[in-house]
Amino acid sequence: MQNSKFTFESISNWLKIALAKELNCEPQLVSINKSFPSFGLNSVVVVTISVDLEKWIGYELEPSIFYEFSSIEELTNWLLNDFLPSQAF
Repeated sequence: MQNSKFTFESISNWLKIALAKELNCEPQLVSINKSFPSFGLNSVVVVTISVDLEKWIGYELEPSIFYEFSSIEELTNWLLNDFLPSQAF
C-alpha cells in the first residue's frame, strides 16, 4: 500500500534536499525543472542519491533513473504515478 507521505511535494522536496546536499548549496537553488546533467552529477553522487532514495521510499531503484528522467519533476512524476503504485501489489 502506498504511504501517504509520498506526494509530489514530498518527493520533489526530498530530491531537492538530496541534490543540494551533494552540490553544497541551498535546496531553494535547485530547480525541479533543471536537467540532471546540468547539475554535473558524477556516478558516485548518482548512486549515493539513489541508495538514499531507496531507503526513504522502501523500494529498490536503479541509479539509471537519473539518466532515464531528465529532471526532478519528471522523476517525481514517474515515481508517484508509475513506480510506487506498481509496488502496491
